[in-house]
Amino acid sequence: MTMTTNTRPTSKASLNRLVGCSEYEAGTSVWWACLARHLDELSEELSLSDIEGLAAQVTTDTPELAADAIRLTNLDTQLRAEVIDLRLRVADLAGSPDSVVDIRDAVEQTLRRVHSLDRLSDELLFEAYERDLGGE
Repeated sequence: MTMTTNTRPTSKASLNRLVGCSEYEAGTSVWWACLARHLDELSEELSLSDIEGLAAQVTTDTPELAADAIRLTNLDTQLRAEVIDLRLRVADLAGSPDSVVDIRDAVEQTLRRVHSLDRLSDELLFEAYERDLGGE
């Protein structure tokens, strides 16, 4: 197997920055700008993560994991769209004190989904390596 781990950079850095948008400043212009900036960064990092490349490589090297690779690719596609939609919502609602709770909840949900994507891609990569090394 010629699988490499450098095809999937982590989005943890942008997640940490996004979480760093202070709860103390929630609803202020600084908070809205922080969310917008870090959602842009997260969107870019997700587009650079090359989940499709990872899935293609796993499918080629361990075809029995093809269904898992397809599910991972679908989750990645959905998540990228979700981040873009959330970024657009932040732009539309910026400055609205009535929207802070809804946006904060949406950000938390998105963060959970990004963590899930990272975990699932790590698990798929591990499973592919384990099968290759174990000779299954």
